[in-house]
Amino acid sequence: MKADIDAALIALFEWDPAAEERLTGFGPEAFHRVLELYHERPADYPERLIELMSAMGREALDHWSHAIAIVAYANPGLYVDQLSEPLRTLDAVILGTIEDERVVEILGRALDHDDWLVRYHTVRSLGKRPEHQARQHLQRALRDVEEMVTDEARVALEGPGELP
Repeated sequence: MKADIDAALIALFEWDPAAEERLTGFGPEAFHRVLELYHERPADYPERLIELMSAMGREALDHWSHAIAIVAYANPGLYVDQLSEPLRTLDAVILGTIEDERVVEILGRALDHDDWLVRYHTVRSLGKRPEHQARQHLQRALRDVEEMVTDEARVALEGPGELP
């Protein structure tokens, strides 16, 4: 199955429009494999993926972000289970689309992050959430020291707050 998951991931990097569905079709195994390849670079790392990443340069990071978001959305509980705090920017972004009861609490804690960019994306993700508690966290974000964070909190509070 690893080879099939790797092939779907490579197809995603090659802009194959059917790759997302193929990748998520492998369920939790795809989630674990994508994170393994991203974080650990195991001995069985696909040669074609190395070639693509070399050719893409920094753009490869966008593809990895996309791949991680896809498997996280398809496996929300697994994604939330593997999070560690403090959150990274990508985690703050992805959590806006994850349906898991723990997300709003995690995002609320991320409003205290040292990095304003993480707080900014946290506010954007909270703005997508329908839970009442998300609105309370957005109210707190209005007092952030970074103007971009407070501006985004204002915009989010004006919106309906719903998952995509």
